[in-house]
Amino acid sequence: MQIDKFVPRQLNTDSDQRYLEEGDLVDAVNITLNEDGANSAIVVKNIRGTRAYTYANYDDRVPDYPMTVIGSVSDPQRGRVYVFAASDTNNEAYDDIIFMIDMNTDQYSVVFRTASNEVTIGGLRFDPNSFIKADVLNRDVQRDGTIQSILYFTDNVNLPRKINVDRALAGEYDQYAADQLRFVINSIVPAPTREPIFTFDTDTSVTDNNLLGRCFQFATQFVFNDGEESAISLIQSWPLLTRHGRLLLFLMRIHQTSPPYFLL
Repeated sequence: MQIDKFVPRQLNTDSDQRYLEEGDLVDAVNITLNEDGANSAIVVKNIRGTRAYTYANYDDRVPDYPMTVIGSVSDPQRGRVYVFAASDTNNEAYDDIIFMIDMNTDQYSVVFRTASNEVTIGGLRFDPNSFIKADVLNRDVQRDGTIQSILYFTDNVNLPRKINVDRALAGEYDQYAADQLRFVINSIVPAPTREPIFTFDTDTSVTDNNLLGRCFQFATQFVFNDGEESAISLIQSWPLLTRHGRLLLFLMRIHQTSPPYFLL
């Protein structure tokens, strides 16, 4: 017996059923044909519904002042949904908040929050009339087998930004002042602006000089805790070797080593 395979492609409620083309649907309720990913454009799935979640901690509860959800993004790999909520009032007592809904535990938590009237680049500074486009990147940042989620988002108002969700939930962002947070959450990582400074020193226990007749130049690069690397700094000028017959050790004194980055 021949089996006719019907692949739904589009909703057509206007045409007479006698003139329907292959793939036309005359009715569709609570389904979606639009899914992210390769070869998933015509996959029919149930539309996502709503359900109630409880806060993981009391301080994570949704505030009682008016807020507007201006964006969201899902992370099916880790079973999470991130929601961006802007305060409707520009006030120090009202926060702009990024929530994380954990569908594995049926709880939600606050990933990051700043006062809605924060004027520094380190603040979220959400506009309730704007829209946020976000993406999630899961990767082994520390190369120890532990997956961390990095949330990238932009709103066409502020610079593109990012937040390491796992570090934020662990409270690592609490140690930074507002002016330092601009280095942490800015997607455009800063680069060293000064060339490294070095001094000569002598190891009297070594009698051979392996540096004689060679030239060296140094530059620095920031390697961030999230695995990102900056551009290299200015290359320092040529060192002048004034002593011969001994091993000269270059002791580098690096500038700009304040958090949130370390040097490689």
